[in-house]
Amino acid sequence: MKFRLLFILIAGLVCLVPYLIYQKYQQDLRAPDVVPEVFATSTEPLLYQSFSTTQEVAAALENPPVYVESFPSDFNKRGTPELFIKVLLPYIQYYNRQILSDRQQLIVIANKLWAHEPLTKEETTLFLQLAALYDVNTEVDAGGAFHLLEKVNAIPPAVALAVALVETEGGKKYLDAPFGVFVWDQNKRYVRASYLDLGAAYYAWMYQMNTADAHASFREERRPSISSYLLLKSLPSLRPYDGKYVKALTDAYKRYNLARFEEKDEDDS
Repeated sequence: MKFRLLFILIAGLVCLVPYLIYQKYQQDLRAPDVVPEVFATSTEPLLYQSFSTTQEVAAALENPPVYVESFPSDFNKRGTPELFIKVLLPYIQYYNRQILSDRQQLIVIANKLWAHEPLTKEETTLFLQLAALYDVNTEVDAGGAFHLLEKVNAIPPAVALAVALVETEGGKKYLDAPFGVFVWDQNKRYVRASYLDLGAAYYAWMYQMNTADAHASFREERRPSISSYLLLKSLPSLRPYDGKYVKALTDAYKRYNLARFEEKDEDDS
């Protein structure tokens, strides 16, 4: 009897320890409910369009870019993976343009800081805005610029699309959060988030990828010379205890020919 109780106790600890580690590992995962004002007031605003049916969406996307506000209720039955890609791609490209614009300005600021040159008032303001947006607690200095540059960077479309295709099983489920954003709720439960529009859904996922400690390895690997296919292999952090998740991502990359969306970042240092 003693040995049985001891075995149960040890088994319980074996199960509890990984769970506690998982909670610690994921505790910094949070995401905004709405897109921050710094993006909402972009010089290239998002103009959402609403559609009642998948057929209407398909017709509208014949003349891109179209920002579909949300997937129509019949999409899980009538949509296709290719149409799913066409709906999400404009959002990924839109936010990449915004981020790369900020990154270009940040590179100029970083070069001035490394050369000990004074910043303009506008450059200092932008630096502090980006530090706040990307959750970097730093002084306006070269070291802070280095940490910001690691976070202020685009996510390759092929990577984002592979994640979305896996998370939704090819566009068939979880269409209110197609990138599989999970957050801690008020009751300290780790739950799948949902969003009213696709712009916010993508931004929330992008925000996690660019800020959360859990995804630091992804940001360290992200550089112009690495292909999206290889970058996907740095994403076990999305599902730390699913040993098949990364393979599912790379399989999706091949199955849906996501190599056609490879983009090279020409500006990087």
